[in-house]
Amino acid sequence: MHIDEFAPKVKSVDALTNDPVGVGLKRHCHFEAETSLVHGVTDWRPNIGYRVRLSEMSAIPLTDAHPSMPIEPISATQSKVI
Repeated sequence: MHIDEFAPKVKSVDALTNDPVGVGLKRHCHFEAETSLVHGVTDWRPNIGYRVRLSEMSAIPLTDAHPSMPIEPISATQSKVI
């Protein structure tokens, strides 16, 4: 998962694990505004969506967040977040 290739405000991403996808994947995302956060996948459902834990958020006074990303397949090789 290369978040910096599709998220316009993400400047770079450091892999914190060797997992390419799925539960356990963890990345440190660096943003154009010189802020960052750690993004870890906690639930992975192919062709349905995934849930992440956001932590170490330098720009906002939250210590932890758990957003879900529902997805919808649009072709054999592409999906979109809905």
